Amino acid sequence: MADETYQSKVYRERGGARQVIASGGSLDVESGGDLDIETGGALKLAGTQVYPTVTAEVLFTEAGAAGTYTGTIALPAGSRIIDIGVTGLVLWTAGTVAKMIVGDGDDPDGFFLETNLKATDLLVGETNNIEHPGGLAGTYIASEQRVLYADAARNIIGVVTTTGTAATAGRTRMYVCYATPTAGAAVKS
Repeated sequence: MADETYQSKVYRERGGARQVIASGGSLDVESGGDLDIETGGALKLAGTQVYPTVTAEVLFTEAGAAGTYTGTIALPAGSRIIDIGVTGLVLWTAGTVAKMIVGDGDDPDGFFLETNLKATDLLVGETNNIEHPGGLAGTYIASEQRVLYADAARNIIGVVTTTGTAATAGRTRMYVCYATPTAGAAVKS
């Protein structure tokens, strides 16, 4: 005989329009699972809409012959950059030059000017970011009025250029941490 006092802490409401997690219940997304909130969907905490922070990154790996490596991180329209940076993982060993710039479609080095990846500017374990650009701040972050918001979608683009003898040691990460909130309207009184 079924226990009529039993009530599940996680259930679908009658009519199927809402999944409920009652007091004492939880939602676990297991390894390999995803929680996707589609465009127009909302994530709320205590009734207040919450906008997740996203961190995206690109790994640049030295791959032999001299050349150009381009890494792109696409930001949706209305995104606000919280941080952007590059981290040295392994020094680059190209014979003559290994340099990196970071910008967008309007200014190729708007975030970081030419950074030496072989030595000096970005050593192993070091990070140049918005607050500590290593003396290489581009025009977007060089002053107190930083260009971290864009109404339109934009690409953050890192470019590493190497010249000289072939090498395969270097590794550098570029990351962008951003949020894409929906602004409420101010009310005039």
